[in-house]
Amino acid sequence: MKKLLTIVLVVIIAVLGTVFALTQSGHLKGLGLSAPIEISVRDSLLFSGKVVKVVNTDKETPLECTLTVSTTSGDMTKSHTFQLNPGLFYEIGMVQMQWNFKSGEKVQVKTKGYLLPERFQIP
Repeated sequence: MKKLLTIVLVVIIAVLGTVFALTQSGHLKGLGLSAPIEISVRDSLLFSGKVVKVVNTDKETPLECTLTVSTTSGDMTKSHTFQLNPGLFYEIGMVQMQWNFKSGEKVQVKTKGYLLPERFQIP
């Protein structure tokens, strides 16, 4: 019985490791685990700091997304929910979220209907 449990545990760890590796490399985009989005950043035109840009790369399906940002120390977080129309982008900055995005902060975008969030660190 212990041997069977050990084998099952090893298989589960191997599968999770494979899913993690494929997710990090972008190979799971079309399988319904990761949302069809791209995240980038640009300098803010009105304020100091950055603006985060989220693009819906799917040309047919609207997405409901929640962006969560955390400080470099992780002691503060804030979230913002938005609709992302097919083939279009949405920019989030001080005006939308009252958050001054800074270098080193971590951004996560969860998309309704998809298992894995996209993660991004502000350069």
